[in-house]
Amino acid sequence: MTLKSGFQFAEAQLLLEMAQRAYAGTPSLTEAVATCGLPSVPDPSSNWAVRKDLTPTSATLLDNYWQVWQNQSDTTQYAIAVRGTVASAASVLADLLFPLINARFDVKLGPISLPFYLARDEGDSAVKAGVHSGFALSLLLMLFTTDSPLFVTLGLLAEQGNDVYITGHSQGASIATLLTSLVRHSTDVFKGPAYKTYTFAPAKAGNDHYAYDYARLAAVDGYGWAVTSTQDWVPQAPFALEWISDLNTPNPLRGFGGSPNPEATIALGSVVTDGENAVNRVRDDAVRRLKQRVESLSRRLISETIHFDRRRSRRGNRRTDHGINDLGLDPTDPRPASGLAELC
Repeated sequence: MTLKSGFQFAEAQLLLEMAQRAYAGTPSLTEAVATCGLPSVPDPSSNWAVRKDLTPTSATLLDNYWQVWQNQSDTTQYAIAVRGTVASAASVLADLLFPLINARFDVKLGPISLPFYLARDEGDSAVKAGVHSGFALSLLLMLFTTDSPLFVTLGLLAEQGNDVYITGHSQGASIATLLTSLVRHSTDVFKGPAYKTYTFAPAKAGNDHYAYDYARLAAVDGYGWAVTSTQDWVPQAPFALEWISDLNTPNPLRGFGGSPNPEATIALGSVVTDGENAVNRVRDDAVRRLKQRVESLSRRLISETIHFDRRRSRRGNRRTDHGINDLGLDPTDPRPASGLAELC
């Protein structure tokens, strides 16, 4: 069955139940801890079941976890449900790694280079799409680590041409948003399935340029939906650290190439310079503190195994394994606030 565009209440309810069950399904957590002691969420329809062979048995190093579901009545339909933040240092760290990185870069696994494109190429634009570095790193770990790497699952689903729902709550919703961008931009790798996304209470996954691209990519056609409450603080986070240099050009203060407008500079005096210096100090301090927090994670990442082979299974079919220290990131924009390679 081909997925239909538009908001379907039954779909949203089903995927919300899956997104919430991902908390209780986390192997390292008891249901009481995962749900903060609140009453359990109803199970999804009995027509759907978790595919244990495609679902990891443990979380990533940033405590990311997801489940893969299959419709038993229509076995061509799958759902990927990404769990949100839990009360662990690694999970919270993924939220705190908020400096933006370029939404387009290459992932290098030994001799292999893979495009990690979460937004369109904006050429010489003075401002480009940027994404939350913690959510991007979480997605990378989900794609290439654990005993059921998501890259392998997506490859299998692409080969079979299935219908795939993508969902998540809170942090999981933000990662699900990036995952949607990845599969829709990486058509050569994941071409085949029809994708439809419902996210619930997502934090900001990127800047305005990223949001515009996501809307064009999925939301405008009715295949990307975010369900939020106007009273929820999570969709307002993380705080944006922006200044005049982050505005599109040309604007009253800068020309096409980003060069300052002399008349505006004189009129505003030191306000522009002082403001930009203050914002940069806050940014630099945030990056410095986050680098300190991630040092312990870095040592663990070096020994983590990267899995890259669609034919791989848990029982050990042919595969190509690399340590995560072989994972090189090549940002295409020289101006990101902080690159993943710098953070880890």
